[in-house]
Amino acid sequence: MDGKKEDIVKEEPKVDAAEEPKEVIEDNTESDAALINTKRERLSNVVYVGPKVSGVIQQFDTFSGNVPESIEEFSNKYNTIRALFIPISDFAKAFREVKEKGSALYNLYMRAKEEINDNL
Repeated sequence: MDGKKEDIVKEEPKVDAAEEPKEVIEDNTESDAALINTKRERLSNVVYVGPKVSGVIQQFDTFSGNVPESIEEFSNKYNTIRALFIPISDFAKAFREVKEKGSALYNLYMRAKEEINDNL
């Protein structure tokens, strides 16, 4: 070598615009419902943490045993509503979560509210 330092230039790999990573924003409401809503033949020993539905159900109505058939029929029309029936044993956690923006229950609550307003 002639005593000179060679400049080493590292080239960043070129990324084709088509290959650039893109931010993906997903609507997780369906997966939120899947996480919370368990497959049950009949709802039993639950509390409803969803929005009020005039003439049908109030928020925090509690059912020991099975939910009345009229409410169950209504909840079967709206999967989001059905997902907001929470086991009584989980009520304390659900009570906090339904108020926490971005949580699964909060998202379901907001979606249920929209469905109710759109369909009733």
